[in-house]
Amino acid sequence: MWNVYGNVLLSSEIDGTDKSQAMKIRTNSDIVLRALRTWFVFYNTPVFTTLSMRLYMDQGGTPGKLLSTSTTAHVPSDLFTDVYALKGTYFEFGDVSLKGTNYYWLLPYAVGYTGTDASHIAWVKGWPDNEYRTGLALDYEEIQVSPYRLAVIGAPL
Repeated sequence: MWNVYGNVLLSSEIDGTDKSQAMKIRTNSDIVLRALRTWFVFYNTPVFTTLSMRLYMDQGGTPGKLLSTSTTAHVPSDLFTDVYALKGTYFEFGDVSLKGTNYYWLLPYAVGYTGTDASHIAWVKGWPDNEYRTGLALDYEEIQVSPYRLAVIGAPL
């Protein structure tokens, strides 16, 4: 049931090995990225050391070279104290310049994480209220193509 609300992140999908859960983004104009805000479900107290966010360049429609890692790295106690939790959190970046003509990829990065069906992190979908929803059907059946919930904090370049 939890993958209806968010995509469960398995170990290889959040340790930099497999980038299949990365979200492709493009800004409307050139900006300086200062921070991102996004949401996670923590199911049954998953174990990890730190959680940060990585930004990758686009390489032919897939995540390519690592461009930046957030300067913010959260420890579990920053994110949850109960066995099950929904948490909106932020990740600061060191003023990364993004071109409005380029695509980029975002992917959470956890150190020391082993996700299982019984204990995991899930990245929350923006459905049914996406901040940006051009071309997205808001039908329940379309939830799997909905982007992750995300807010970009930046300034014009």
